[in-house]
Amino acid sequence: MIPIDWLEQNAPGFRDLSDDERTAITDFSFLWSLFEAKVLNEQGSANAIVKASKRWAGKGLPTEEMFESQVAYFRNR
Repeated sequence: MIPIDWLEQNAPGFRDLSDDERTAITDFSFLWSLFEAKVLNEQGSANAIVKASKRWAGKGLPTEEMFESQVAYFRNR
């Protein structure tokens, strides 16, 4: 089975997406799988994300301000 074919047949509106939108979906799926495996130790959940964020914050890594526009985008969806 080819996942894109399955989505075209079963996901309403998928056929109407542009090539860029389809690429974004594929890229996100790949990156999320990698993030979940490496950062969340294969335990993808809201709590695991919060814990990872707190670990990063304790090391002075990304701050909330760096992601304000992205957070706003998803809140408005």
